[in-house]
Amino acid sequence: MAGSKANVAAYVVGIGVLVAVAIVVISALVAERPVEEPQIYGTEITRAGAEFVGSQACIECHQENHDGWLGTLHPYKVREVSAEGVVGDFWNDNTYERNGITMTMFQEDGDFYINTVSPEGEYEDYRIDYTLGGEWKQRYMLEWDDGSLYILPIQWNVATSEWVNYAGAAPDAGNYWADRSRLWQIGCGSCHATGLDIGYDSQTDTFDTTWVDGGAGCEACHGPGGNHIDSAPGYENYTIINPARLAHTEQKVDVCGQCHTRGSSKALVADHYDIPGAAETFGFPYGYELGKGKVKFHYDQVDPEKDSPRRFWLSGHEASHRQQAILWTESKHFDSGVTCIDCHTGHGEGGNFRLTKKPGNKLCMDCHSEPEKTNPGIHSIHASGSCVACHMPRTSRSATNLTDYSGDIRSHSFQFLYPQATIDAGGLEYQTNTCNACHYHEDDDPEDLQRVVDTLRQERREAFGMVETSMEDTSGFFGLLDRE
Repeated sequence: MAGSKANVAAYVVGIGVLVAVAIVVISALVAERPVEEPQIYGTEITRAGAEFVGSQACIECHQENHDGWLGTLHPYKVREVSAEGVVGDFWNDNTYERNGITMTMFQEDGDFYINTVSPEGEYEDYRIDYTLGGEWKQRYMLEWDDGSLYILPIQWNVATSEWVNYAGAAPDAGNYWADRSRLWQIGCGSCHATGLDIGYDSQTDTFDTTWVDGGAGCEACHGPGGNHIDSAPGYENYTIINPARLAHTEQKVDVCGQCHTRGSSKALVADHYDIPGAAETFGFPYGYELGKGKVKFHYDQVDPEKDSPRRFWLSGHEASHRQQAILWTESKHFDSGVTCIDCHTGHGEGGNFRLTKKPGNKLCMDCHSEPEKTNPGIHSIHASGSCVACHMPRTSRSATNLTDYSGDIRSHSFQFLYPQATIDAGGLEYQTNTCNACHYHEDDDPEDLQRVVDTLRQERREAFGMVETSMEDTSGFFGLLDRE
């Protein structure tokens, strides 16, 4: 019995030792395991005070939208110069002469240069720091030692593969490219770049200019994203702007219209920056914030009454690029509540750099499914007509004319521009029209074209049993025509 008790005691002691060892081992393992930090959620519940963070910060949650945006033209307005980004000919067709000044464009040791006249009147090689654009045209920008940015006086037109003048090349000839009145930061910056901080120091008369995206980034259309990234659960939609959720038609259009417009700011530069020699006003709607007020409260837009014929044809159609929003707000689409984002997308889902949701007539037919019932006297003229060719003629120009009477940017007034407008204006040099803007009819006499339109319209109207209508009744937007 004594031996048996001793064995039991030894067994119990052994078990105790094993348990103790196990406790020590487990405690050690637990101690070595890293302590997981509790999930910390954001605290922001509004957009107030949000800062710009750059489109890169959006990728984690919005990868698909970000990738689609990279396939549009918006990200590439301002880029650090590189061989991949330069579209102009710096090697062969690389000289341009204007008013006795010959400019030479060249590449050397990996850098790109434009040789032109300096403010001191001497030829100088200027190293390019940034390229601007590249689809219709490309311009080239340099940064002075004081941080000021200037666009050099020549641009490359892509469609015609040629160098053309952009700004004055002679210091004493006016509109000189390096005049302080042509500072990029004041004239172009806020539309070319997102989150622009001009960064001017009046004490040293220098600039420390920064931006978060060299183009129209996510925050150009959605507002500063700092609070959205740090939003409290359930407040994600309250800390960022979704243009589709803005309450008013004009506010939605202004998301695009803040840049797709032309004019000068109501704000005076001198009221905000003491920059010697700077322009009187900003070239963009300084002070405008997405979703707050309207662009027109901050911007004096060009107007057909005072800016024709340079910016508008006599018909009121745009003659210069970057005026889409101005014409849109005068259109029947705007009156009906149709906005830019009903036709366009900012994320590239439509698969084309024009950013239309569908190509060509397919987009128009979503709403105008039976155009022959709207105006059968006109819509049956062309067996295979194009909505955009007739209702969005290329009346304005960004870089080049595609035909003798057609630019490279489509009108956003959505008016059919009759040949009669050209006849009334005194000829094609004063007024283009939809028919002559088409390469097929560019050499036809406007009077002949109008005669054909009138004849065909009358034949179709009679066939449809419609009352006769004069040109004055149909010279504007197409409306419903009364039947007998």
